[in-house]
Formats: sequence, C-alpha cells, structure tokens
Amino acid sequence: MPSELFAAFLNQCLMIDIEHKPGYLYLLRDTMFGGYKLGITTSPTARFKALAVGTKTEIIGYWQHDNYRELEKHFHKFYAAVRVPQSEYFKLSAEMVQTIVNQMYSSAITQYLAPEVRPKFVGSSFRFVDTPPHIQDEYAGWRYFSLLVITAAVVYLLTSF
Repeated sequence: MPSELFAAFLNQCLMIDIEHKPGYLYLLRDTMFGGYKLGITTSPTARFKALAVGTKTEIIGYWQHDNYRELEKHFHKFYAAVRVPQSEYFKLSAEMVQTIVNQMYSSAITQYLAPEVRPKFVGSSFRFVDTPPHIQDEYAGWRYFSLLVITAAVVYLLTSF
C-alpha cells in the first residue's frame, strides 16, 4: 500500500513544473538519541557539516532529485504520527527506514546509501556511490593530488638508490 501511494505521489510531482535546481533529500540517524532526520539541502557538504555528520549523526542515505522539496513534504506528512514533538526528528522503525530507502533509490538521480541499508540484489541499472558525494571533492583537490605526486617522488627516490 505505501508503495502505491508513493508511486501516485511521484507521478503527481513529475507533472508539476517547479524550480529546476536539483537538491538532495537526506536521511540521517542521530547517534546520541536514535531518532532520524529527514531533510533537504542543495549543498550536502555544508549541511552535513552543520549537522555534525560523523560525530553526532550518521548518513543512512541521500538522493539527488528534482522534486526534493515535494518529497520531503510527502515523507513528513506520511510519517507525522512518529514525529518527535517540537523537532525535526522522527522515531522510525527499521522497516520504515527500509521503506524510505526502497522508495527513493528507484527514482533518484544520484544516491548514496550506507552499506547496511543497500538492497541485497542490485541490478545493473542501479549505481551506488561508495564515497559519499559530499566528501568526494576532498579527493579531487590540489592538496590530495600534490600529496600523491610527493609520495610517488619519495618512493621513486628511495627505490632508485
């Protein structure tokens, strides 16, 4: 039943002409209290830094989607009964988390999923990012490249003598 409602909702979103700037829908787990935060952002790096991902929260998954705002509203409305009062957190069960993951990975443009929630059998049409996109830039900058060049030079010098 939830998947049919989600499919109908997604079809409705695709018919609405909204802002075309892509954004992300994310699902985080609070490591201190155990609640889940379902939110949106257009800048995952800045948002996850502000939410202390890695220290106070961990990423369950996030998905790039053109209709990210409508999807957030849909999920907030759908899970309103388990929302923690006066907060942006939800008391989701493992089944609820897996339902969100299953609904999102079939419609997202790009996605990151924590290994523990990835589907067991994934067809060739699905692509999972192993390094979370919000930290991929750390490996593409000049500092990382310079470190690789210096390391290669040191290894070459040490092995040539």
